[in-house]
Amino acid sequence: AFHANSFWNQPVASNAEVDPNSAGIINFLMNDNDLNGCLTLAGTPGNSWGMPSFVADASDPVYNVVSTNNSVPPEFGSLRIPNGAIAADTSDGEMVVYDLAKGVVAQLSKATYANNKWTVSGGSIAYLDSNGIDGRLDASDEPKNRGTFRGYPGSVSMVHYDDIADGKLDNVVKIGVNTAHSGHVFPMLNSDGDTTNPNAPRQGTRIRIKPDVNLAALGLSGQALTIARGLQEYGMIVGDSTGGAMVLKLEDTEASGRGQLWNLNRESLCKIKGQHWEVLVTPGVPPVSGPPSPSGFSDVSGHLFEGDITWLVDEGITSGCGSSKFCPDKSVTRGQMAAFLNRALNLKAAPSANFADTDGHLFKSDIDRLFAAGITTGCAPSKFCPDRLVTRGEMAAFLVRGFKLKAGGSSPFTDISSSVFAADIVALEKSGITHGCSPTTFCPKRYVTRGQMAAFLRRAMDG
Repeated sequence: AFHANSFWNQPVASNAEVDPNSAGIINFLMNDNDLNGCLTLAGTPGNSWGMPSFVADASDPVYNVVSTNNSVPPEFGSLRIPNGAIAADTSDGEMVVYDLAKGVVAQLSKATYANNKWTVSGGSIAYLDSNGIDGRLDASDEPKNRGTFRGYPGSVSMVHYDDIADGKLDNVVKIGVNTAHSGHVFPMLNSDGDTTNPNAPRQGTRIRIKPDVNLAALGLSGQALTIARGLQEYGMIVGDSTGGAMVLKLEDTEASGRGQLWNLNRESLCKIKGQHWEVLVTPGVPPVSGPPSPSGFSDVSGHLFEGDITWLVDEGITSGCGSSKFCPDKSVTRGQMAAFLNRALNLKAAPSANFADTDGHLFKSDIDRLFAAGITTGCAPSKFCPDRLVTRGEMAAFLVRGFKLKAGGSSPFTDISSSVFAADIVALEKSGITHGCSPTTFCPKRYVTRGQMAAFLRRAMDG
C-alpha cells in the first residue's frame, strides 16, 4: 500500500552489512521467548487468523469516527469505511481500513458500529505516500522522511493474506519481541524496551533470514515458505515489547465472510532456527524526498529556534506536528510534554498510573512513565489532564523534577513571587535553561510553545 520508495518496500541491499554483534543478539532472542527460539504467528480466534482489514474507495460512506477517549487523529473525522466492515471479536476489537480516496491507512481499536456510527477507543493514521509513521493527535504522519513511531504503523505491521495468496511477500514487516533494549534505531523513533543489555535488540533493528539458507530444504512449504522467502529478501523490524514470544501478525483482507484464509499454526516458522537469522547494521535515515530544511520541516527555516528543533529531531525526541511541519509557535499539551520528557530522559516502562482520564490516550505510556519517575502527580486527584495546555511555570516544574535541578538563590524575574512554581523557575534560571520572556520577567502563566520547548530541552540536556 505504501509508495514504491518507502523504506517498507525496499529489499535488503545486496551490500548490507551484518552487525558485529549479530550472533549475540540472535542468541538473546532465541532464549528470551516462551517457545524456545520460534518466531510465532499471532492470530485472532474467530477471525480466521489475523486482524481484519478493509479497503475503501471514493464510493464508500464517510464517517465521523468518534473516540470514547478523545484520542484519535483528526483524519478520523472523515474516514471512509466500507459497508459490512467488522472488527476482530477479541478484547482489542481491532481492524484496519485503507481509505484510498484519502490516501491513508487507519488502525482502529475497540471498534464498534451501531446506529450508523463508528465508535473506537483509539487509533492511528499513516499516509500511503510516507514511510508509514504511526498516527498521533498532533502529528498524524510526519515528517515523512524520518521514520516510524513505535506501535502499529498500519499495514506495514503485518503479513497480508492477499500477498501470500499471490505467492510473494514483498515488503518489510514488523515483529514484537519479549524483551527489547531501551534504545532505538531507524525506522523507530522511540522504544518501550526496558533493558540496557547490549545483546537485547533495539527497536528498529532489522533482522533477516541469511540469504544462503535453503528454505525448502528446511521443510517449509506453502504459506510458511512464502512468508519465509519474504523475510529472507526484505527482513523484519523489531517494533514492540510483547512480554512473551517473538510475534509476527497476520492480516486478513476483507476477512469477514471469507472463511479460513490461513493454513498456518502458531509454530509454522519454527523450523527456522537461530543459526539461520542475522542482524543487519542500520543505515542512515533514507529520505522520501529532499528535506526542506536541516530539521526536515517546512515551517522552521529562519525561525528563532530552528537549531534547537533540528537538534530535537536528531535526538529522536520529535517527529513534528503533521504535513512536514513542526508547528514551532503552537502550544504544548501536557500529554505532549510527557512524550517529550519520556523520549529525552529514556524513562523505564511503568505500570498504569491509574489516572481516570488517560486510559486509551495516545500518550498514556509516556504519562505512566512520568508518574513512575516522580515527575508528575497529575493535575488533580486521579487526573492528568493530558490535553490541557502547559504554562511556562508548569514547564519549569516538569524540567526541575525530570532533570533533578537544584533550587535556591535569587531571581531577576519580578513576576514570579506569587507563582506556585517560583522555586522551580529560579532553579531553571540558575541552571541556565531559561533567560525569561524579557530580562526581568518570566511570564509564568503564558503557555509554552513547541519551539520554546525545543530550546528548553536542549539546554537541559546539554547542561
